[in-house]
Amino acid sequence: MKNNYTIPFVDISYGDVAKVGGKNASLGEMISKLSGKGIAVPDGFATSTDAFRLFLDENKLNEELSQILNELDTADFSNLNDVGAAARALLTKATLPESLRAEIIAAYKKLCDENGIVVEVAVRSSASAEDLPTASFAGQHDSFLNVRGEEDVVKAVQKCYISLYNNRAIKYRIDNGFEHVHVALSAGVSGGQYRQRQNDGAACTRRLAVPVLPQGPARQVQRTTANHLARSGAHRPENSAGREQSEPAGTEFP
Repeated sequence: MKNNYTIPFVDISYGDVAKVGGKNASLGEMISKLSGKGIAVPDGFATSTDAFRLFLDENKLNEELSQILNELDTADFSNLNDVGAAARALLTKATLPESLRAEIIAAYKKLCDENGIVVEVAVRSSASAEDLPTASFAGQHDSFLNVRGEEDVVKAVQKCYISLYNNRAIKYRIDNGFEHVHVALSAGVSGGQYRQRQNDGAACTRRLAVPVLPQGPARQVQRTTANHLARSGAHRPENSAGREQSEPAGTEFP
């Protein structure tokens, strides 16, 4: 693996769930194993779960984050809103490590160069504990459509990180017996062209159309699944076109 913190989807398989989470592992599996069977999957890359841990470590967030989460009333969840907002605010004030920023920007530039345009991408959250037989984590974390430009991609990755501490995600981990510290997040960045093979077996690519939604270039969406991408061949999250996330304040950047 050439880079430490970003991995092209073509180099990812379902055995990499611990490195890139369930959603990104599924996308990588489809590109590497199913593109030759006529299934169109958008190309791109994923940040590794090691990148998320680097973000926490370099910003010295682990201890304070644990203190915030330890204050949660796990019996009645009476203070869930306050605890979730404090956790998200802590991650919002942090900055991505320069080494991670550089890799994200380089990988995005490569995607743009391959398409010959500044590509609009989808940036999707993919947790290391999702898509398991006993816990799916579906709809717990945030994803973003129509993200365009280096800085917006970097910001969207950090917003995905922040969403690991959405109220519903915090409660879901507790309800299903997951320790917060043991769950890490990967961000999948996909768009531009998608890989497919023609009937004669010759490799080809086709431009992926990312729908332009009204009122802003990056809209939060829910319930984005790799299976839906395979069925539709387009960035149109299941039952969520044009719908905004309604999480308490504290997740926006200045």
